[in-house]
Amino acid sequence: MTDMVNFDVATWEARCESLQAMAHAGCGLSYDLYQQRFSAAVEEHIVGLPGEMKSLAISVAVPFGYLAAGELAQVQIELAECGYCTHGIDPNCCPLGCGDIDHDDPEEPWQEPHPEVDEFDLLLEEVLCELRLGAERFDRKLADALAPLKGRGIASSDLPAR
Repeated sequence: MTDMVNFDVATWEARCESLQAMAHAGCGLSYDLYQQRFSAAVEEHIVGLPGEMKSLAISVAVPFGYLAAGELAQVQIELAECGYCTHGIDPNCCPLGCGDIDHDDPEEPWQEPHPEVDEFDLLLEEVLCELRLGAERFDRKLADALAPLKGRGIASSDLPAR
């Protein structure tokens, strides 16, 4: 969120919907992975907000599946206790190869997804979100610009495609 002075709940809800769609698209239908991705994207957007606005933003994001860092850590503990990987999937079925990692092998440097991959994924999701929001704003501006032309005998099919 770039506008720190005025927090618009409707705009933030729309942003949460976009973040939700992006997190869902990259989660492999694992709700736990969706929550990780969505929560990370929300945290990135609210990092500079003052306390009261941050609390409001979080309260709006919770119904979309947002979890705070402590809650995400608790989920990871519960997943590990149940034998699931960090993505919330049986490790032997995880498409990210978690079943291929030998956790007792000192050659394996991590037991979670590689941090650089996660940072890249989040950056890519952020860029895609901004592109989608830009396209939505463009579509609204175009519709507003064309509204006065309604009823003047100009059909939208007469206009060049974008």
